[in-house]
Amino acid sequence: MNIRPSFGAGIASLALLTAFYACSGGKDSREASTGKAVDAEAAQATQAAAGATTAGGDDAAAIGSQDEGQVASDSPNSGQAPADTRQAKTLEDCQGANQAWRAVVDNGQSPADCVDTLVTWCCTTDEIEARFKDQATNLKAKFDDIIGTQGLVLYACSVDATNKYTFHMAKITGGSTLYQTVYISNEFPADTGSGVTQCTKATTQDLIKG
Repeated sequence: MNIRPSFGAGIASLALLTAFYACSGGKDSREASTGKAVDAEAAQATQAAAGATTAGGDDAAAIGSQDEGQVASDSPNSGQAPADTRQAKTLEDCQGANQAWRAVVDNGQSPADCVDTLVTWCCTTDEIEARFKDQATNLKAKFDDIIGTQGLVLYACSVDATNKYTFHMAKITGGSTLYQTVYISNEFPADTGSGVTQCTKATTQDLIKG
């Protein structure tokens, strides 16, 4: 929600101040600021850099995806058994803490922590598209590519304190772990009646492909 200041009480004072500057030949220092337009342009530039597609407006929903990288098979932190020296977390560790597992961090390492809170509904592509109907077409296109074409597995859906929903996908092939995410922000999911108790949790074994 945007909180905008109210200018009604200051109109009379502003008129007097403007008249004063006009008579004295001075300039209104506010001319250096273009206000909301600059903020909007900055927000659009940030969303574009993140690969987001916006629907328009100050609180427009944004959807994007991120290739989080790969833990190579020759890395000491690859595959199902992360190095104990980093106290790396597993998918099951993070699920037990009701948080999301990041399969790859720091350009090719296994995670030493868990992030965000898992959603309270089934983490499936059908459920995601049903809950975010306005973005269903864009979401389906991303899932078709990452899951359908590239073969990654959707294993977690999480939400952070800013209402950003992230959908985590990974696959392990020959000990090498690939990780990608799709996110959506500034949009609340609809209630479809599905609860987390009806869901089957993904395991590390589910991510192994070949």
